[in-house]
Amino acid sequence: MKNTPVKFISTVVAEIKEHRRPFRLKLPEIPVLRNRRTELIAALGWVLLPIIFGPLSWLLLFFLIKNTTVGKYFAMLYLMWMYVDKESCERGGRRWNWFRRLNWWKYYRDYFPVTLVKSVDLPLDKNYLFAVFPHGILSSGAFAAFSTDALNFEGMFSGLKSYLCTLRINFHMPFIREIALALGLNSASRNSLNWILSSPGKGRAAVLIVGGAAEALNSQPGSYKIVLKNRKGFCRVALQNGSPLVPVFSFGEIDIYNIIAPKKNSFFYQFQRWFKRITGVAPIIFFGTGVFNSYYGLLPKRVPVTVVVGKPIEVEKVIQPTEEQVNELHSKFIQSIVTLFNEEKHKYLEDPSTELILD
Repeated sequence: MKNTPVKFISTVVAEIKEHRRPFRLKLPEIPVLRNRRTELIAALGWVLLPIIFGPLSWLLLFFLIKNTTVGKYFAMLYLMWMYVDKESCERGGRRWNWFRRLNWWKYYRDYFPVTLVKSVDLPLDKNYLFAVFPHGILSSGAFAAFSTDALNFEGMFSGLKSYLCTLRINFHMPFIREIALALGLNSASRNSLNWILSSPGKGRAAVLIVGGAAEALNSQPGSYKIVLKNRKGFCRVALQNGSPLVPVFSFGEIDIYNIIAPKKNSFFYQFQRWFKRITGVAPIIFFGTGVFNSYYGLLPKRVPVTVVVGKPIEVEKVIQPTEEQVNELHSKFIQSIVTLFNEEKHKYLEDPSTELILD
């Protein structure tokens, strides 16, 4: 029975029992503020988009093909469009400013709430590479700050345009990809980063969540453990484009959800690593709060998230950087992100003695 699925399921049940509290149906108080309800719906909608609606979008296409003549032609045309448009996520996306400005995203922002803090002005005569930590489960703070106008990023940074980068697999989901592109999301590939950073127009910021899925596996309330020691590719890209490297820290991001971490070398632990290696996505069992109860559900917890944009590290352009140059910039960035965390944590963390752990 060692390391079997049955044993893993038993472990999960035991974990849930350990966290369990008596279930009480918690109906909204009267009178209920309309804004609070709308905030809840906005937050839940964003969570369900990649987790539920993404996979269901393929089922919807399959249903259209199998059940209706008109639907079949529509689905076939849309699949052709997806193929023709497949490289848009590598070339700056298709951001619609009116979509990013919708009040819907302001309700999403206010649910936590999410706040954006600027350390210094960033001149528009350059393109920047923002390196964001930590990833958390769904990078809720980075999304609100850099993929919507709810926090007035462009106004705060005098017109600088942000392009949040994510896994390319997110652009393989029908219909969901159109929403992602409209929000200005792009692939996190090297080609995509180079396209944004080499733009002759300047005044752009490629936003990369460096730790990725590996860092999501470390996400636990109160524990700031980031994956950085062996992540150097973003430093190479910054050097090749001569783009200043900007440290960004999202305080509170790891407190939004709890995860049930499998024991090392267990069946699910090995499955997680295998699945992440194949798809880039880490399957995680996580829970936040519920719609009608305060204990379990897909809703994120109402925890303040503060996204702090630090001071840029100036980078000289080197078309073919050596390992020594990459390592030197990487060391500078580590020092910069640690300094940013230590200088700001007493403002945004309940426990200012919290240490930043580098993995």
